[in-house]
Amino acid sequence: MYPSKSLLVLMIVLTITSFKGNRSHAAADRKEIGTLIVGTVFPHSGPQAPYGDEAFAGVEIALEALGKTDPELAAHIKIIKGDDQSTPKGARYAAQDLIAKRASIIIGSVTNPSSKTLAEISHEFKKPLIIPASSSLSIGPVSSYVFRSCAIDRWQGKLLGEFAIKELKMKKAAILLDPKVYYSHDIVENFKKSFSALGGGIVHKEFYLSSKPQFKQRIANIAKTNAEFILFPSESAKEAADVMLELKKAGLRIPLIGGDRWDSPTLKKQARDALEGHYYAIPFTAEDPSPRTQEFVESFKKKMHRYPSALAAMTYDAFLLAANSFKRARTNRSTELVRAIKRTKELPALLGPLSINPEGFAEKSALIMVTTKKGAEVKSTIHPGKVKM
Repeated sequence: MYPSKSLLVLMIVLTITSFKGNRSHAAADRKEIGTLIVGTVFPHSGPQAPYGDEAFAGVEIALEALGKTDPELAAHIKIIKGDDQSTPKGARYAAQDLIAKRASIIIGSVTNPSSKTLAEISHEFKKPLIIPASSSLSIGPVSSYVFRSCAIDRWQGKLLGEFAIKELKMKKAAILLDPKVYYSHDIVENFKKSFSALGGGIVHKEFYLSSKPQFKQRIANIAKTNAEFILFPSESAKEAADVMLELKKAGLRIPLIGGDRWDSPTLKKQARDALEGHYYAIPFTAEDPSPRTQEFVESFKKKMHRYPSALAAMTYDAFLLAANSFKRARTNRSTELVRAIKRTKELPALLGPLSINPEGFAEKSALIMVTTKKGAEVKSTIHPGKVKM
């Protein structure tokens, strides 16, 4: 028995209506995701301009890479460029201009003063901000719109504590510290937490002042203890080299452990034959042999005609965080982008899996460098453990 003519007409109408409905829903989905306008605020004029140019190159390379791995998503993202003119005042004007141009999210800057100004603007206009390279906790205000895609200084302390226990198998630490340096305090306090939680202990603490370090006497005092290594979280590569020289002169064969501020040609130049056998943490090195890092290095060399520093890698990851959050939020609305950023867990970023903790800070792995006669090389990658800070 065949269906009646009226029933056939009804079926055709329903089919057409359903097809149109599906098309309208698909169109609505495409319309809803809109375009993510990423505004960058870096110094492109003034004394810090070279850093800003490197930072912006990292963002551009990240978008180019995304165009290869997820071209549909990349097609929905636009970058607009702001110049903070190497000043906090310039950062304010640049951010306000980007917001006026309907930027969905802001990435910047490369110095703490300018990043602090951007945080204030972000809070005022309720616009998501990703800070890629300012690791100090002094940046404020505390705002649900402000995030760090870089590891903060205290995170280094946590990872160094885990490295000493898990890889060096050392449980007795001496600390050599300038009490006036905030960066050093940040690292020390969080080193102590993770180190002690894993069974380590501080056997001696020695203070110095950068203006009058007297490292010879400090090392002599540490030599009287049973310390297996010295945590030396100095901001100065020259100071690290000076301590290495004093250790060699004293015949004290224990390693120094430090943070990312050691990563400078000054260390090799100043330490000379005392360089070998010490450790420091960094987020990135162009010498990392991993395929993804080397692909990034080649892209950067093609664009900038030199090797990248950690700064370009950090802005690369900041862009990835913004793009991935946009993909998950499926909208460029600020509230939804913020919610997506907060929920970021184990994002496969250039500098290792990236997670955002409840405070809005990145939790990620770090490379541990070991100093050699020729300079430094990658010893290992230390991944975040379960020790809470």
